[in-house]
Amino acid sequence: GDGECIVAFQIDSNGKLINRAFAKQSTNITLNNAVYKAVMATPSYNPPPKLYNNETLKLNISFDNGNFAITMD
Repeated sequence: GDGECIVAFQIDSNGKLINRAFAKQSTNITLNNAVYKAVMATPSYNPPPKLYNNETLKLNISFDNGNFAITMD
């Protein structure tokens, strides 16, 4: 289904995702569930660059008529 949500998170110095949470949930519960599962299934990334200071990162996820877009703030 259609909808938009925003997931906010931080990455520690080892690349582990921390403080994962919705900054905005969609009215589409199925979309929220799918996004949450995808974020939880990715527990870590490569360590971030040294200039990264634990800023909160936000993924904007939008589904519209079978098309999707993911952007980062």
